[in-house]
Amino acid sequence: MKTFARIAMVLLLAGGILAPLGSADAANTKAEKAREVFRLFQGDGLFEQIFEAMFSQLDALTKQANPELPNEVGDIIQEEILAALKESMPQLMDEMATIYERTFTEEELDAMLAFYSSPVGQSMLKKMPQMMAETVPLSTRWSMALFQNLPSRVEQRLRDEGYDL
Repeated sequence: MKTFARIAMVLLLAGGILAPLGSADAANTKAEKAREVFRLFQGDGLFEQIFEAMFSQLDALTKQANPELPNEVGDIIQEEILAALKESMPQLMDEMATIYERTFTEEELDAMLAFYSSPVGQSMLKKMPQMMAETVPLSTRWSMALFQNLPSRVEQRLRDEGYDL
């Protein structure tokens, strides 16, 4: 069960920091612009690239928690995650576009479209999977170390405050 908690944590971290790719089509309405910004963010399979970059970390965590599992298990996990990602992408795109439309002004969406369509924006998006391959394991190690000592720290603070545990 610990393995699945770790897998979920890796996926949540990835979900929280995923960023974009693509080229902007002419978007007319604010809703179309919001959808296009998110399309740029996930274009050219960026989410897949980021998850593939994270699979080595995920595979290592799975093997560490369950060394008896055959290597094929990691392959099956990767295949199922990618399949679920592809299946759920249209719904995610719709929901994210709605959030972008509600959160950003039309001028901000125009600026995002211009940036992510520019050479610098395209370069950033192209390099994002490589960066994620380095930052996700770092974030995972950092959060695991942080939360390892947190219960005893909170317990000590509560005792210092006079609570009887």
